[in-house]
Amino acid sequence: MDLGKTAADLLNTPAGAKLSGKKEDIEKLMNSQEGQNVRNMLCRDEAGLQAALADGDMDTLKKALADVLKTEDGAKLAEQIQNLMK
Repeated sequence: MDLGKTAADLLNTPAGAKLSGKKEDIEKLMNSQEGQNVRNMLCRDEAGLQAALADGDMDTLKKALADVLKTEDGAKLAEQIQNLMK
C-alpha cells in the first residue's frame, strides 16, 4: 500500500490542509512504533484495501479503519493526528 500517496491525497482535502506544513511531524508519527504497527495492520490486506480504494468501496474502508481504531496503537496514532490538526 502506498501510504505516501494516500497521505498526499489527504493533504489535498480541507481537513488535510490543517496538516500542511507539518510534514516532519507526520513523518515522525509514521515512523513511530504506533505508525509502524498500524502500517503493518493495513498491509496485511493490502490488495483488498487497494481494490476497495479503487472501487470506492466505503464499507470495506470504514471497516478497516474501525478495526485499526479499536487497537491501542491505532487509537493513539489517531489521537496524535487529531492533535496535529488543531
